[in-house]
Amino acid sequence: MRQAAQIKTVVDRGALADPRSWTDGVVKLLIPGTASTLARVQTVKVRNVNFSSRTVGLGLALLVEPTTKVAYVIRSEQSFYVSRPLGVVSCIVAGGSVSVRDSVFRMSTTSRGEAEVLASFVASTTDEQLLTFFSQSADIDIRPGIPNAFWTVHGGLDSQPGLPRIDAMGLNGDVLRLDLVGGGKQKVTVWVDLAAKRATRTLLNGKEVFAVR
Repeated sequence: MRQAAQIKTVVDRGALADPRSWTDGVVKLLIPGTASTLARVQTVKVRNVNFSSRTVGLGLALLVEPTTKVAYVIRSEQSFYVSRPLGVVSCIVAGGSVSVRDSVFRMSTTSRGEAEVLASFVASTTDEQLLTFFSQSADIDIRPGIPNAFWTVHGGLDSQPGLPRIDAMGLNGDVLRLDLVGGGKQKVTVWVDLAAKRATRTLLNGKEVFAVR
């Protein structure tokens, strides 16, 4: 198997404007359906960089939404990304929650190259803005009805914390569906209302264990 390229680290914010500082990668993007199509998960190319200054240390991704051709600078190395009406958001499933973050920058790529997009991003943001923006997230609790052992590596209460595997995803309006496999190979399907920022229903091994009535 071909190894992923190592993501470069830059310490000078000006270097973020240079496309050579960014490394190629791929992510999973959940794209909503239309009147005639279902939501789909698409593998899209991104450009990644780690930015480390005296005040900021974080990973950034440059992602172009394939249907709108809008470029986003967003948090890198997340579980997946979702195309929403107001833009692309990043999502990471960990610690019994889905943490959702907005992008920090967006720009149409129509008649614009990557270098122009990156130069505009650097010119319009500061280190402090990046730090403040990416420290803000909507942490949606998806633990109701799910045993603690699900969030461990081997499914035991004395096991190390682990990250569930995402087997499938769906999107119906604002409601995100995640099919997860956790510790002990237990299977969970959880529905998350991204607008209301709450879990609405959960199945554990096919049995309903939580629902908002």
